[in-house]
Amino acid sequence: MKKQKMKNLLKLGILLFGISLFIVACQKDDDLSKQELIDDIALDEINIKTIVGKQIPKNITNFLKDKTDNTLKFNLSEKKIQPLNQQIIASRSEDLEIGTVDTSKSVMVVNQTNTKYTFEMVNSDVTSKHNLVVIDLGTDIVNYYISYKPEASWLTTHDITKDMRFFTGDIIFYNTDGIESSVLKVVNGSVDPNTSKVINDPCNEVEEDEEEEEPDDDTTNNNTTGGSSNSGNSGIGTNPNTGGGGNIGPNTEAHLAGACEYTVGQECTGGGHHTSPANCSVGDGWSVTFQMACGRPANNNPIIDCLGDVGVLIGPEIQSDNCEELSKLFNDFGAINALVDLKANTNQVAEKGYAIKKNSTTGNYEAPEATITDPNNPNHIPMKNYLGNNYIGLFHTHPKASNGWYPMFGPGDIYSLFAIAQLHNNNGQPKNFSEYVVTLTVPQGTYAIKIKNWTAFSVAMSSKWKGVNGKSGIEKALEDKYLTRNTEDDVSLMEKDLLDVFKSFNMGIGLYKANEDLSSWSELVHDLNPVSPTLGSPIEQPCE
Repeated sequence: MKKQKMKNLLKLGILLFGISLFIVACQKDDDLSKQELIDDIALDEINIKTIVGKQIPKNITNFLKDKTDNTLKFNLSEKKIQPLNQQIIASRSEDLEIGTVDTSKSVMVVNQTNTKYTFEMVNSDVTSKHNLVVIDLGTDIVNYYISYKPEASWLTTHDITKDMRFFTGDIIFYNTDGIESSVLKVVNGSVDPNTSKVINDPCNEVEEDEEEEEPDDDTTNNNTTGGSSNSGNSGIGTNPNTGGGGNIGPNTEAHLAGACEYTVGQECTGGGHHTSPANCSVGDGWSVTFQMACGRPANNNPIIDCLGDVGVLIGPEIQSDNCEELSKLFNDFGAINALVDLKANTNQVAEKGYAIKKNSTTGNYEAPEATITDPNNPNHIPMKNYLGNNYIGLFHTHPKASNGWYPMFGPGDIYSLFAIAQLHNNNGQPKNFSEYVVTLTVPQGTYAIKIKNWTAFSVAMSSKWKGVNGKSGIEKALEDKYLTRNTEDDVSLMEKDLLDVFKSFNMGIGLYKANEDLSSWSELVHDLNPVSPTLGSPIEQPCE
């Protein structure tokens, strides 16, 4: 294989700005021209703008449709991102990590030699974010990809949609063929030059001779070149002593005549005036740009011009009010009938349930689907039959307490909520995590668990479920608490056990209880009144 190598001077910069969404009244039917958008940006003295709907040029969206055979879907694998047509999706749906391009919004960046449009690729894994960057070169249109994979521990205390200044994790670039080209290791907003790896500029397609091998991993940490960050109002790379560098092996040849670098800067676009981040409107949301300055190839082979900024689009997690979503669901005729039926079937030998479905196109609830219990175990509903597609919830009972069953949510119920939310197919649209619900109907009442913070819930279920280093995870912690109870004890004791586990593991979910006639709901929370005789016990906070 002919090895195309390069020496890279890497400097990472993040330009933080508040994204302003431009609401266009009386929009003309025809698209705004690219030149109109560029002129608009020039008037604001900034080269970046969030555009929505018909502001996005048709040739850009048509490029994406042509690339995916109108599916707008990509396989987001670890090493290669690939466009998916309907045939591939139908034949390999089970082993694909599908991301769908959200073409309703884009970050448009006007540079001297190109215009870039960044789109978010939406998928179920909220522990990472994926962007597709389309580059309009004037005579041609191409694309590449960027993925953001924060460390799980960082996500427990930060919001990726707001806290990119302090990002800790991997930023991965993929070239136009979807092949990984660079991995930036970032710790608290600064690139680690010793562990970052720059293989190639993502816009540079390198032809390699298949007969030669890639350099061994143990050579990649030698002869690393670094560069100081530009301090100023910088985000990532704020420390002027922080360098950036590619992990280049000792037998590396320069592929580019000039260096490929990421420079530092930070600004706020509130009202077109550049101010410090502290004066930015957080409500507008934060976003990011990388400024790329790539040289021409030494051998004069064609190369896509990457000069200038590229926007980063990380949409906020959609989370409406859980009480409001419960009210919507239980105003549905089919849902209420299902719960009334379950109330009449508590304290039974076998478990009973209904799977709840919602049409992702119309937004309407469908008729609840009666679940079928495992023929070999009537105490078990095989949840694998009610995951994916348009399933958004589960209503169910527990077998009677006198047979040893606890009248409260168990570990399996919590995991079902996680699986329902994670596997729900919302046709590529951002998920509203307040929609997902698991209810439990027992003689003591009707309860629900719902997601309050999907990121926290996802991290907890991914990294805290089983526990590590001898410490109990979520599953065992809840089981151990219940084992200290008799199944026919006061249910409030088990309510407290559940709330304690939610709090201890920062699970991001809440516990709710319906009144007797199912007409209203309350959230169960710890009593935090220091003079209350029930301090620490569950109390009801009525839904407004």
